[in-house]
Amino acid sequence: MFARSFILLAGCAIAAAPFVPGLARRHLDLPFAGEAMARVETASLAVDEPAPRPGHGSVFLATGPDGRVSGLFTINGHAEEGRIDPASSMVRISVSTAVRLGIDPARLAFRYAVETDKGMARAAYIRLDHVGIGPVRLEKVGAMVLEDRVLGDTLIGMSFLKGLKSYDAVDDGLRLTR
Repeated sequence: MFARSFILLAGCAIAAAPFVPGLARRHLDLPFAGEAMARVETASLAVDEPAPRPGHGSVFLATGPDGRVSGLFTINGHAEEGRIDPASSMVRISVSTAVRLGIDPARLAFRYAVETDKGMARAAYIRLDHVGIGPVRLEKVGAMVLEDRVLGDTLIGMSFLKGLKSYDAVDDGLRLTR
């Protein structure tokens, strides 16, 4: 019995060995083989102050008079008013918004049918380079581009929210934490 367990454990270790360096690099920010180590610069912080990390932090969005939570997001480097919509599985933008973000509408493949509050619509899947608000920022966020006639607001759906550490309803608003 011990021999079988030992052989099984050794086999698992051998099978996992090729993946361990990639996991370590991904989670410890180590360079790949052949890459030079970046020059390290030092800075001083107060003892109780955490070091800032790009894209990490927390932001509070107040609930508006209409009962909706919205804010000024940065999408692919452009300021865009967006409404939080946890009922939407994806970030949703209109064709007009996509053009403002520098996306060529001729390259969009409208091959998906989606349901909106204005009825069924055609949609194209894209991946946004960056979506953020305040210190909270995510990269490579999936989104759907919908026809202008069915989408008035940019909707910030679950493809953004699920990338956060948390999103919590607090004090008449929503706190987003990365």
